[in-house]
Amino acid sequence: MSSVDPPPQTPEQRLEATAPGYLAHVRRATRALAAPSGSDEVTAWIDALAHLSIPIEVPVASRRPAGRLVKGALGRALATRTAQISEHIVTMGRGLSNLAAALDARTARVEQELRRAEEELAGLRDRVAALEATLEQTRG
Repeated sequence: MSSVDPPPQTPEQRLEATAPGYLAHVRRATRALAAPSGSDEVTAWIDALAHLSIPIEVPVASRRPAGRLVKGALGRALATRTAQISEHIVTMGRGLSNLAAALDARTARVEQELRRAEEELAGLRDRVAALEATLEQTRG
């Protein structure tokens, strides 16, 4: 028997051995970005866009000391540009949130006008039916 442990078997185990905590971080981020549930999904989506934030931390954990050093150096070198790109994406998300809120409000107004027009049309149909009945009675 060898005193060296066998390599992890599953992809999750290999990832955890290579970058400890990274999988948990990705799962938390995925849950945070999940589709909102509830009766008013549009409002929930708009709220999610309005509060969008993009973390720019990059995992630098590695089994190899040289890997940690290289990952750390690359992370520091790319941090400024990544932060700028992240800020652009967040700004775009907020703009989309404003657009979505305006479209949602406009859609609500149009739906309200449509309901009012349908009610008015139903009333007009009733009046036409009553007038036709009166006309038939006068002819009859």
